[in-house]
Amino acid sequence: MLEGDYFSKNSNVKSGNNNIEILSAVRETCKKAMDKVNGIVDLSEEEKNALEEKTLAKLKSGKKLSVKELNYLRVNNPILYMKAVRIQKNAEAVEARLKNARSKEEAARIISDAMSMISEKDPDRDYLIASVNRISKDFYASKQYKSLPATDNDAKKRKITDRELFKNDEDEEDYYLKKWTPLNEVLESLPSFETRG
Repeated sequence: MLEGDYFSKNSNVKSGNNNIEILSAVRETCKKAMDKVNGIVDLSEEEKNALEEKTLAKLKSGKKLSVKELNYLRVNNPILYMKAVRIQKNAEAVEARLKNARSKEEAARIISDAMSMISEKDPDRDYLIASVNRISKDFYASKQYKSLPATDNDAKKRKITDRELFKNDEDEEDYYLKKWTPLNEVLESLPSFETRG
């Protein structure tokens, strides 16, 4: 009903025989709207080629793509978009594992595992290796990495010492909690009287 009202008022559409023209007009309008939302409005062919080359260069160097670049790929090069998303998801997974590393030894093992998981036959091998290299380089330069103990054994010792520190605090609290009773609190709140005799 709504469509009939729209098309009856629109002078360009005269009958139901123009369904193909209507669909192509709707598709074109939707494409323009999506381009506008994605920030790729009115890009010339040179600008589109430059954006695609820049995107490829970022992928080859292992850098994270911007939202605009991902949107451009999603619309104009879906195959490369799927590759870029896969590469970024892999890099994010390695980064998350590194943030949870408890020692420098474990961090090195995580990076080594990530590299060994990349197949020799993977068509995106170079991109994946570059992304893992970028993540590892950034992590090695971080304060978090520098604060990690060298080995897993050192991490276990540090964990035990931290537990002992907290355990001492908890012991004092437990002592007072075990001795506390409601009657003690009532007795402490009562006024004290001195007797003279």
